[in-house]
Amino acid sequence: MSFWKRHKKAVNDADEALAAKIQADIELKAVKQTRAQVAEQSDKLREINKQNHFSEGLSRSFRSKPA
Repeated sequence: MSFWKRHKKAVNDADEALAAKIQADIELKAVKQTRAQVAEQSDKLREINKQNHFSEGLSRSFRSKPA
């Protein structure tokens, strides 16, 4: 194989590798954004569950005591 053919093949391989890296970086950024959104939603749900649990405890407490 001549030098130019090897050089051209190496350039093509490098371009493909760079394109794959860019694609992987884009996908990683999307995954990180999704994780951040999921974490935020989880925090909100934990807070809502905490409030609901507290409210249910108060309701049970007042229902069980005679007026």
